[in-house]
Amino acid sequence: MAGSFYSSKNRIGSRRFSSASSLQTNYFRKFTRNKTSIARRRLHFYFPDNSPFLHPKKNVRMKTKYPIVVALIFIVFLVMNNKITEWKTFRFYNQLVNIDDPIRKELERDEFLSDEAGAQTLVLNLWATWCGPCQKEIPLLNKLVDKYENENTLFLSITDETEKDVEKWVELQKNEPRYFPLYENKRLMNYLFQLNPKPGIKKGRYPELLPTNIIIHNGKLLLFEQGFSEETIIKMDSILMSIH
Repeated sequence: MAGSFYSSKNRIGSRRFSSASSLQTNYFRKFTRNKTSIARRRLHFYFPDNSPFLHPKKNVRMKTKYPIVVALIFIVFLVMNNKITEWKTFRFYNQLVNIDDPIRKELERDEFLSDEAGAQTLVLNLWATWCGPCQKEIPLLNKLVDKYENENTLFLSITDETEKDVEKWVELQKNEPRYFPLYENKRLMNYLFQLNPKPGIKKGRYPELLPTNIIIHNGKLLLFEQGFSEETIIKMDSILMSIH
């Protein structure tokens, strides 16, 4: 009898233990099921069923396509920014009467060149330190400066580079430009490129070639030449000689 009593007691205890463990197991399953469902809801909220993040093949396609899309967007942004700059330049200068008014406006703003704004003849050189042909023509242009510079003739070099960068470049050169400099003036350069009288050029597509040499006398365009050649220097010499 004692044995049967203890065995029945053990059975009851084991049943209680098994029922308690089954309750814990069910609770754990229910808890993990709820957690899993919540995680899935959040995952599908951020990444829908058709999201490439949930599909390896689409993820690979995304990795290859997205850089191309970003590059195209960047290129479009640069082109649009350039077009907007050109449009603003044209709109700003289109209100002026004479073609040399923008140049004189820039001279009046300059602390050192404001006294030169009234010069009758403007000899302009658009250039850059990285431009090889620009460097070749410097000694020839300096000869024109020595020959024709006076109170009525202003030789002006215009670049979109900073004064600091130009000065560093000049320190390494044998032939220092003798033109009066205007630095960081891309807007004026864009305007001057539009003075190109060459026929057949569509509006807004004027070639921005360096070097570009321009002579304006009393508001009239006498010379517009792009690229370096000795013939251009000869033309400039002839025009300046006829003016003086």
